[in-house]
Amino acid sequence: MISIENTFYLLILLASLSGPLLLSFDKKVAFFSKFKLTWPAILWPAILYIGWDALFTNMSVWSFADKYTLGLTLIGLPIEEVLFFFIIPYCSIFVYEVYKSYFPGLLNAQSKLTGYIALMLITIFFVYRGFPFNQLYTSWVSLSTLAIVAVLLSQASFTRYWVLFGLTYLTVLIPKFIVNGILTSLPIVIYNDSYFSGIRLFSIPFEDFIYFLGLFLLNIRFYEYYLRRRTQKEQ
Repeated sequence: MISIENTFYLLILLASLSGPLLLSFDKKVAFFSKFKLTWPAILWPAILYIGWDALFTNMSVWSFADKYTLGLTLIGLPIEEVLFFFIIPYCSIFVYEVYKSYFPGLLNAQSKLTGYIALMLITIFFVYRGFPFNQLYTSWVSLSTLAIVAVLLSQASFTRYWVLFGLTYLTVLIPKFIVNGILTSLPIVIYNDSYFSGIRLFSIPFEDFIYFLGLFLLNIRFYEYYLRRRTQKEQ
């Protein structure tokens, strides 16, 4: 029998989605008109990161508290965890589109500075930890995110989006901090500290912010790709 506690993870996700979903019909942003473009931009990174999540769950890098989930699983993950990779990116892309709609001038601030800052910070963190290959997840998330940032820095077509992306990422970190804070403090997600650097912001492993950077970058890269393709078809 499902209790109130079993719905906690799902309720956190639904609460996160409610605001962006309702505001998607704001006339100026009109995010609803881009739904068909948004879901592919979410789907491809989700497939990658869900596989990533399932792999490290199977390796006991982290686990999930049964009492806060419904008990439904997909490839070894609670269904709520799978939904996380669709709901949180949706909310994040929505914030990106809000900035884009209300501050279009940000797109003219063509600079790779944000990307270089991201690359520098991840590199500093990685070097600071002494290339911690004994800390499996720290090494994996640092190297993979470094690779994503480096590849996008090499793409001239993405240059004009770095400033807008950077501002959105910093903004989205606020609700992410709240959501992840709940997930890790109850805890709903339980981390095996032997795989991590040990650096935490309150209850949240620092690695969570690095992995989210990589995920969100891929979401925006695909989102802008589908937007550009639609524009080309309309011309």
